[in-house]
Amino acid sequence: MQQPRFSSTLFQTGHVSFAFQIVVYNVQEEKSIFHDKTNLTSSLITVSKCESNSTCANAILDVNGKIIATSRMSSGTNDGGSYAGKMEQRCGGVARNHADALTRLGCDVTFLSAIGSDALGEWVRKRCNHMNWDNVVVSNKFSTATYLSINVQGNINFGINSIGNVIYDISPEYIKKNEQSIAEADFVLMDGNISEEAIKQIAITSKYYNKKIWFEPTDYHKVNKIMDDDVLPQISIMSPNANEFMYFAQKCDVSVNPTIFTSPYHVGEFVLSNLKLLHSFDYLIVSLAQNGTAIIRKADDGSYSFIGLPPPIQPDLIVSASGAGDSFNSGFLAAMLNGVPFDASPIVGQKCASLTLQTIEAVSTQITPKLISEIRSYSKKSPA
Repeated sequence: MQQPRFSSTLFQTGHVSFAFQIVVYNVQEEKSIFHDKTNLTSSLITVSKCESNSTCANAILDVNGKIIATSRMSSGTNDGGSYAGKMEQRCGGVARNHADALTRLGCDVTFLSAIGSDALGEWVRKRCNHMNWDNVVVSNKFSTATYLSINVQGNINFGINSIGNVIYDISPEYIKKNEQSIAEADFVLMDGNISEEAIKQIAITSKYYNKKIWFEPTDYHKVNKIMDDDVLPQISIMSPNANEFMYFAQKCDVSVNPTIFTSPYHVGEFVLSNLKLLHSFDYLIVSLAQNGTAIIRKADDGSYSFIGLPPPIQPDLIVSASGAGDSFNSGFLAAMLNGVPFDASPIVGQKCASLTLQTIEAVSTQITPKLISEIRSYSKKSPA
């Protein structure tokens, strides 16, 4: 591999400064010999510029239980005790989070999803009345999906996921019915919750209309859902966390030393040394939680580059990490679709993530189109 070229970038937005390095390699693309015939599943959002977007996946009612009286807790896990705490109810779902943030950023989003015809579904719709729910299935047979997490001293102790059968209302037939939404979109974003059949239909439809797909795994074992030969070549962007990336690498017959996850630069260098991991991707975005984010890019000229980002904010300022990654993705995508350069688009993502990390909500209500316009104006003034 040739020696990389380094360039430093500094952006100042209001009272926040971001500095990072872009590392550029001129590397010829390797031919991947990896072929996995496994048939799997996933879920979807479709997105266009800040004029027309569409998204598809499950909407979830997220209930967060926080135990406060930790000193009373016994060392056992089943003592039958009751503990003082606090309950928070909020809107969730990976695709819903993206649809929420993209809408707040000024994008015209079509949300393709399913909820129950029940009190919880009505609560979610009223809470998110700024979003377009026209294409969402309201099921009379199945309940709205819910998720309960129990937090102790700021960390999730365990969670209970009750998606149920409502997810199956996001069927291949439903995707076909909303084909025009994909045809008119600039981007399709899907998460890993929907069925294999629905994901495959999304891939087929996106290929027909020459639309790019962003895949958000949501869980490491759901990475399997894109490893079909009809799906993986259609993925333009994937945004796994460390566990999901490791599992994906294993599926690609690439061994990963977990120590690389201590730094986004280590992850970037690792991917550039194993180009088969990029498949047809234009971008691979690996979230490393408190260690930052690595963004690996394949440019049109065949060169590769990566950006290593620090955590959006200091750990002591974090209220809740739920939805922060979805907010980052939304900011990054909305910025790119609105002409913000690659080296500046992550700044919008970082700001969106920072705002969400400082609220109990899965998406901060302070996310606005101004975040894009500020960065776009600044990047135009900056020397090339």
